[in-house]
Amino acid sequence: MEQLEAWWAEGRIAIKRDGTPRMDGLIVYLDEKSGQAPQTIWQDVSRVTNTGSERLGYPTQKPEALLERIVKASSNEGDLVADFFVGSGTTAAVAEKLGRRWIATDLGKFAIHTTRKRLIRVQRELKASGKPFRAFEVLNLGRYERQAYL
Repeated sequence: MEQLEAWWAEGRIAIKRDGTPRMDGLIVYLDEKSGQAPQTIWQDVSRVTNTGSERLGYPTQKPEALLERIVKASSNEGDLVADFFVGSGTTAAVAEKLGRRWIATDLGKFAIHTTRKRLIRVQRELKASGKPFRAFEVLNLGRYERQAYL
């Protein structure tokens, strides 16, 4: 109990907006951990909000900042990035912006349509800013909607 009170006095207990302590809310600084990286490093990326400019209306859309971190950490410029459940196309869009080659696939027509529109927008943005971009091709490999097989 004394340790908890000491943490409280030092301001080391993270508090939620409603004023209650977070369950995982002990604040620990990196220099106190002998160089060990914090375990919650991915939690600093904001979610895609319903009203955010990044929002495309896809239910499982991930924030570009999160995918940018993943792509930068796992590849170099010119490398190939693959996303076989493309959804809203965040991975492909980020890969294109970062100069990676990419392959993006999905079974759903909505996902393919959403991704195609997004990539066209990314290409226009890159062209307007004088940055290089690659042409892409959408291939239909058959009846791919789940309902076609029921």
